[in-house]
Amino acid sequence: MPYFTVEIERQPILVFHAETKEAAHAFMGDERLLSDLTVLLSGAGPLWDGQSDLDLRKANASEIQRWKGSVALAIYDGTLESTRYALDRGWLKYLIPVTDPIAQERRLTGFIAPALRPLA
Repeated sequence: MPYFTVEIERQPILVFHAETKEAAHAFMGDERLLSDLTVLLSGAGPLWDGQSDLDLRKANASEIQRWKGSVALAIYDGTLESTRYALDRGWLKYLIPVTDPIAQERRLTGFIAPALRPLA
């Protein structure tokens, strides 16, 4: 199975599975991924400035193991149903620590998504 790593300025950022290199390139152009890369933080700033090149390469053995380990943990804690589900849903493994400021703000303000609110 082919796994790919996205790099920003030669820094490996995330690993994911795609059936082909063409599918991996298409995924890299997905607006949701690009938006996440500009919103998610690592250290003091966003992962991506929106202008630097995003590079794609085949994932190395260590990166693939980290992806598989994250899937195994997600299956164990109930986040995922199976490895097949992770493959079908485009599971990502970030290779560096990231913070989601929007999720953080929601936790700090007590925001609960409408679908998660208890019925009255």
